Amino acid sequence: MPIRPISYLQTDSRWKNHNYSAKGEKKTIGSSGCGPTAAAMVIASLKDKNVTPVTTAEWSMAHGYKALNQGTFYSYFVPQLAQYGISCKKLNNSNLYGKSVSDAHSQALSDLMAGNWILACMGKGNWTKSGHFILLYAFENGNVYINDPASTKPARIKNTWDLFAKQVKYMWSVSTSGFEKTEVPDAPPKTEVIYTSHRISDGKWGNEIKGYQNRNTMGYSGSFGKAIDKIAIRLTEGSLTYTVHKINGGWGNEITGFSTTDTDKYAGSTGQPIDAIAIKATGIAGKIKYRVHRKTDGKWGNWISGYSKTDTKSYAGSFGKEIDAIQIGVE
Repeated sequence: MPIRPISYLQTDSRWKNHNYSAKGEKKTIGSSGCGPTAAAMVIASLKDKNVTPVTTAEWSMAHGYKALNQGTFYSYFVPQLAQYGISCKKLNNSNLYGKSVSDAHSQALSDLMAGNWILACMGKGNWTKSGHFILLYAFENGNVYINDPASTKPARIKNTWDLFAKQVKYMWSVSTSGFEKTEVPDAPPKTEVIYTSHRISDGKWGNEIKGYQNRNTMGYSGSFGKAIDKIAIRLTEGSLTYTVHKINGGWGNEITGFSTTDTDKYAGSTGQPIDAIAIKATGIAGKIKYRVHRKTDGKWGNWISGYSKTDTKSYAGSFGKEIDAIQIGVE
């Protein structure tokens, strides 16, 4: 496994609200500081461990590299890293988005394999909806390893070179020669939640969903407009307890297992729509949260992190209103 640079998130509470604005706007490191955050990772790993995104954001603003109503100008990285004696070279001057082969691609891959790092501005796709800076630090077996200033999701910190090559816009090569890299232990694996739900309309279980997101139907379990009567949930570590409330009924048994065939390992009963769920987890890295989508009014409810059968703020749903979709995540 390659040596991983120090990882900073622009959304870290220590600096996410710190000013990062051009004249005439009010932005923060959390909203617009992926560039300085990526640069801070390089500097802290190679030269000065005391450098944080606050250090680099302040330097960027003082030298006019914050772009109005955008992020950071492409001309920022070379002079910023030069301030610390780190050599950085921009590899392309024309946008490469949608192209997977070019001289710049070849140079970037060669540099990665030689132990150098690549700063990259990504286009729409896996890493961003518009534009976003990330730091690549290794290439192995067709995959690139990444420090993403905005995410620690598995698909954003390790993915294929082919996908990266198609979605990158601009690249800068950072020379690590002559520096003793600060080795950072790999972070412990994050707890994942996997879940599925059963539709009354066709009597079928849906796909198993891992975590949640809001962009497509693989980000929640269920089908809008189709009531569900059962759910099954499991964790990759720790212990889980969950239960459902049936319309015109009551709370069911507390379930601790996961199965779509064993009635003791899913919550709910065939043909009886559910209107609320309650979930709790122990021994996990993070905190579980969940919410439900109501068939009755077509709206998502509030996110819930508690567990109670009596406190409306500690279960998801509303008695008498059928549920047609659920989302569960670990934060």
